[in-house]
Amino acid sequence: RRVHGGLILESEQMLDTQASSAQDGNLRNVVVLNGHTGTVNGCSFSADGTKVLSCSTDMIVRVWDIVKGHQITSMSGHTGTVNASLFSPDGTKVISCSNDMSIRVWDGTTGQQIAVMNGHSGSVNGCSFSPDGTRVVSCSNDETIRVWDSTTGQQVAVMNGHTSWVKACCFSPDGTKV
Repeated sequence: RRVHGGLILESEQMLDTQASSAQDGNLRNVVVLNGHTGTVNGCSFSADGTKVLSCSTDMIVRVWDIVKGHQITSMSGHTGTVNASLFSPDGTKVISCSNDMSIRVWDGTTGQQIAVMNGHSGSVNGCSFSPDGTRVVSCSNDETIRVWDSTTGQQVAVMNGHTSWVKACCFSPDGTKV
């Protein structure tokens, strides 16, 4: 579940994403976003709350207009299940990570691929932008965390030492720690 301004996003073993309102304490659907042909693995709001991302076992990331309830664009290129997707802090880019061992950066408006980040040797389970949007952190079943340049896709750091899969990662609020 994700929450933004009284709206709650859900995607639990469904082929759609639902936005519900809880402003008066009563939960009710505002919009159901249909389009994926596989289980929806994750969903997230844009910083301004007007758009929603969803990612799925169908290998596609979709951008939705939450107000109008329709798809804005989709992003295809992964060759495995997409495990996570997020907007950049300024909303202009999208990142996604997949069982195909890649992280991809997309233009958040057109859906065009900007960069592909390869280096993990296992499924990539999580990814996140730095607070300024210039870097991406990713984590994987290969037991590593990696940091990337979000524009060029170049790897800038590898963190080893985990003894099992790494399932989640993020930057500190000031962007100095992972």
